[in-house]
Amino acid sequence: MNFTRSRQLISVVAGLMFAGCGVDYEPGLAPPAEESLPSLEVATQAVSTENMAVYDTTFMAPACLGFGSSCDTGTLVDGRGPRGPESNAPNTLFSSCVDGPAGTYHLDESVDRVRIYTQDGGPFLPGKQVTVEATVWAYHLYANDTFDLYYATDANAPQWTQLASIQATQAGAHVLSAGFTLSEGEALQAIRAVFRYTSSAGPCVAANYTDRDDLVFRLGDAPPAVSLSVESPVAGGTVRLSASASDDLGVDRVLFYAGSQYLGYDPTAPYALNWNSTLYIDGTYTLTARAVDSAGQTTTSAPITFVVDNTAPSVAFTAPSAGALLSGVSTLTASASDANDVVRVEFLADGTVVGSDDSQPYALDWNTIGIANGTHLLTAKAYDAAGHVSEAQVQVTVHNDLPPTGSITAPGSGAVLSGTVNISVNALDDLGVDRVTFYIGTHYITWDGTPPYSINFNSLNYINGHYTLTARIFDTAGNMTVTAEVPVTIQN
Repeated sequence: MNFTRSRQLISVVAGLMFAGCGVDYEPGLAPPAEESLPSLEVATQAVSTENMAVYDTTFMAPACLGFGSSCDTGTLVDGRGPRGPESNAPNTLFSSCVDGPAGTYHLDESVDRVRIYTQDGGPFLPGKQVTVEATVWAYHLYANDTFDLYYATDANAPQWTQLASIQATQAGAHVLSAGFTLSEGEALQAIRAVFRYTSSAGPCVAANYTDRDDLVFRLGDAPPAVSLSVESPVAGGTVRLSASASDDLGVDRVLFYAGSQYLGYDPTAPYALNWNSTLYIDGTYTLTARAVDSAGQTTTSAPITFVVDNTAPSVAFTAPSAGALLSGVSTLTASASDANDVVRVEFLADGTVVGSDDSQPYALDWNTIGIANGTHLLTAKAYDAAGHVSEAQVQVTVHNDLPPTGSITAPGSGAVLSGTVNISVNALDDLGVDRVTFYIGTHYITWDGTPPYSINFNSLNYINGHYTLTARIFDTAGNMTVTAEVPVTIQN
């Protein structure tokens, strides 16, 4: 006896045993006339991972409890009750309807996956056209397998309405789909997919090979999402408030608030508002954005703590004082304060930044060496966190006593000396030259205290040979400079 005939014989015997019990096991029985509902069609839309269902322990069935436009059991219902790997079987609301106990996984009938989605991609709402897809496994005598689809407008107290019924058109796995219109009802609704072998139609008719799986989904519009941002947490003047908002049906407008004070709104993306903060007292405010969707639902963004600062900081020089005489490395110091925060103090000399300090006490060591002697204008600029700037100025005099400069002008390098020879030095200093001393090698010759600085050198006092001449120039402050060496030869 082959398998097909064995299954048919068993079905006939079972049909006699369960006669009058609402169970139909007669092989080859055509569906009754009342089951001739609109035909299911092969699905054409790709399966998405959006809004995958999870097993809900309250409903005891797969459910998508969040707002969305689709709901998919994934692999949660793959198989059939005790005859396959179906987790949490029977996956019907409140386990109210068990699966058929007979058969073999993926040889006999089962519902392996159920998915519902809106045809326009919008949320589940009354009046929306939706499509239900079911992945089923048909017995190889598929002409006796029938798929039924039921709908309940209240998942908590389901009253099932049949939407479609059709005999399978092929053996093994394939996808069937049907469309219908969502009805008014409770927020949580459900569909039931039934795949049966010759038994009577019904949302819960006991039969050996029947598989039933439910899917709960939420009817309704998700509220909008919104977030708020500002360029800086502290600012003054015109402040740019920017919001990012989205909604499944569309954002109608975004309103902006400082605490409970309404600031304005923007009806189009990108949502933004230029807020004139000068109309508000300096201080700390809580900023929010409220998005309103086309259905009137609202969502308020996470708050942002924002400081309005329209007052510039105060700043003053503490050193040097006006008219001070500076030389060498001088310390510049300033005091600065602000109601919120001083970011930094810059120090400038004649309009050029020479340095800055970002913490109290605000100070800078200024090296005046190389700065021209004379009067100079020093400026201290204080910056606060809102970008306001204040400045203070003092005029000072820089006076650095520079070392003298000069060189031996005669005799020239490599000269041959004999008898009495004139040695001359060109000597300069900003405060004045005090004297010039003359040397041959390391031997001191003499000095001259008046320009032009020169001496008559008697070379007869030295033996013939090679020598170097140098001079030391002293200014009136005691600074000294040694000239470059001049090589000479004494030949008498």
